[in-house]
Amino acid sequence: MSSDLVRDYLKAIGKTPLLTSADEQSLASQIQEMLSISEVPASERTPQQRQLVRQGELARQRMIQANLRLVVSIAKRYVNRGVEIMDLIQEGSLGLSRATEKFDPDRGYKFSTYAYWWIRQAITRAIAEQSRAIRLPIHVTERLNQLKKVQRQLTQTLGRQPRRSELALALEMDVAQLEDLMTQTRKTTSLDRLVGDDETPLSDMIADPHLGPEDKVELELISQEVHALMNCLTFQEKVAISAKYGLETGDTRSRKAIGQMLGGVSEQRVRQIEKTGMRKLRTAAIRQHQPIHFNHSTQRRYPLASTPRSLIIPISQAS
Repeated sequence: MSSDLVRDYLKAIGKTPLLTSADEQSLASQIQEMLSISEVPASERTPQQRQLVRQGELARQRMIQANLRLVVSIAKRYVNRGVEIMDLIQEGSLGLSRATEKFDPDRGYKFSTYAYWWIRQAITRAIAEQSRAIRLPIHVTERLNQLKKVQRQLTQTLGRQPRRSELALALEMDVAQLEDLMTQTRKTTSLDRLVGDDETPLSDMIADPHLGPEDKVELELISQEVHALMNCLTFQEKVAISAKYGLETGDTRSRKAIGQMLGGVSEQRVRQIEKTGMRKLRTAAIRQHQPIHFNHSTQRRYPLASTPRSLIIPISQAS
């Protein structure tokens, strides 16, 4: 499903028209005015100031959405660096958001030229912080790159993900050697890294080492049911819910980060999108008699990379 999200994301941002120089100047001026007013406490703002803040926020969102293609083009240059493409795009979007706040329209620069450096800085910093901590030997890295290339080629040829036996045959190695090579792709991350809206340390969410075979089968079935139910959601709802609960990568995202992934929408808007999506999922679950729902109550007991048991709530509570 992650590849579908990337494709849908690129398709969605491609619909946003590009800005003219005059548009950039006008939007940037509105953003600067909004930022100057933001120093005034909300309770002390005049109706006119509140209106200017709303206009500035809309201008910022429009500026971000119109330049997301630039983020993607820069992010593509840094693939295969230990960070997934959608994570690179998210980090680049945060850099783009920062650029909209720092851009001075009176200096005569083109916004894309100015934003390029903020986007690139955000992406390269994320790679430095998130990529593997252990440097692999050059020959292993070359074999991993070859593995990724063959995997893409076979996926296109077969129309599905290749089996390990097919990969091993194409790479002229046995399955045991392939599995040994694939273990080298595991990434490292800090146990102190904070995840989710409540910034829970990753160490508090490590999987229960005593998870039995029955639990593993149950989790796999739950995962399949959840992904089937999500077909009823819009693109934005899929992105918001998948990112919030870490359904694809196991890494949960804050509403602020999800807002950047959706083109700079506010946290309040993300909350609305989540609420609408969850309502649809509950309705679909009731129709299919599947007791599926989301919360974080037991998330710490299960692997982040699997759909956690915390997705379960009796249908009676899903009304």
